Amino acid sequence: MAGDSVVGSDKGVPVSGPLEVRVAPLRRTMGRVLLIVVPSMLWMLRPQDSLFMVGSVVFFGVLYALLILVSIGTFLTLRAKGCVIRLDDSGVTLHGERTVAWSELASVRRLKKYPDALAFVPRSQVPELPPAPSGLLSRRPDRRRERLTRRYGTPLVVFTRFYSASADEVAAAVERFGGGVPVIREEV
Repeated sequence: MAGDSVVGSDKGVPVSGPLEVRVAPLRRTMGRVLLIVVPSMLWMLRPQDSLFMVGSVVFFGVLYALLILVSIGTFLTLRAKGCVIRLDDSGVTLHGERTVAWSELASVRRLKKYPDALAFVPRSQVPELPPAPSGLLSRRPDRRRERLTRRYGTPLVVFTRFYSASADEVAAAVERFGGGVPVIREEV
């Protein structure tokens, strides 16, 4: 799978070969985590005079350290998988899951609430679609599938902020390879 994707210089849209999506670089992932952690830690480190406030600084410091470690672990788990999503003539291939053929998809929705997310909507007679790889270890992956289906109508939702390709690149690949599967931008 490696090396097949050529990215155009003008907009980053694939011009030949399949689109292979990998995990986003660690600096981008950690940058988002640190945008939450650093300001709140600075706020908590202001001069304190109560034991409760000191305890809260210690508690949240440990909590943030765990958040950072889980983020790094998630990144390393996904990075070890290599290509996690591949869009080509045969359909959408998810790492460790079956290939979802284009004929199984009714449409791809660009979610208004999350501009970097795309929901791959199945045709009514299609068996359940697999969810996109998250990298998180879960004892109940069926709950994640149910939650995504309840919120978006499908378990196959790709939040591109976690991956190397943008929503525009994924949408362009769907239009290129999808054989008429429409990409619909939600207006509501």
